[in-house]
Amino acid sequence: EDLLITKGDFFIVTDLSLNRGGPTFPPFSLRAIGDYCSFLVHLDLGRCSNLSDLTLSNIVENNFRSLERVNLNECCCVGDPGLRELLTRCSRLKQLEMRSLALATGQHIFDEEQQQRSLPLLSHLDIASCDGFTPDGLASLFVRVPNLVFLDASFCRQLTAPALECLSKACIHLESLYLKMCDHLTFDGVQPAVRKSLQLKRARYELRSRRLHEEEQPKTQAQRLLEL
Repeated sequence: EDLLITKGDFFIVTDLSLNRGGPTFPPFSLRAIGDYCSFLVHLDLGRCSNLSDLTLSNIVENNFRSLERVNLNECCCVGDPGLRELLTRCSRLKQLEMRSLALATGQHIFDEEQQQRSLPLLSHLDIASCDGFTPDGLASLFVRVPNLVFLDASFCRQLTAPALECLSKACIHLESLYLKMCDHLTFDGVQPAVRKSLQLKRARYELRSRRLHEEEQPKTQAQRLLEL
């Protein structure tokens, strides 16, 4: 359901979901979201088959300062131009789902001027069945999500070991990784990412253990004086 916050004599829509009726929404109804909603935090447009790159760009133009969670699953008319606007402008994104975007390749989303831009808050990314994404497109995306925790890249049939290596180097906080039916990957290609994830978890566990051990130790006179 939509979450409406009353402010003066008008309503601010912060949470909007069209998922259930996605295929039935005509283009002019989708354009109205960009025209009349300017404070969206959560936007679910899953299965909106009439959503175009132009309409998505218009929605982003009016909401890029607030958007945190976006669902574009099965939006079959969305390609690189729409994703470019979303990924290069919505720096507050925390969760992005874009399964089965057949037109997206990822190659033309970021250009040289935007190489340093990243999505520092994005922790959940679902690109399953985006089999149009090229190895270079995937690599350019991975290096811009340094705090990624969850990634589903199942059925991304062009995902290769070098792109996965970019992922393991850039996303040091990654905990959950799904790679079902990635045809170009072998165990040797996946192993570095898995090893790095295990090393990170071991380091976190050891750090937590040391802190607990230090807290259990009785404080010296000097430590007590420093706390005063």
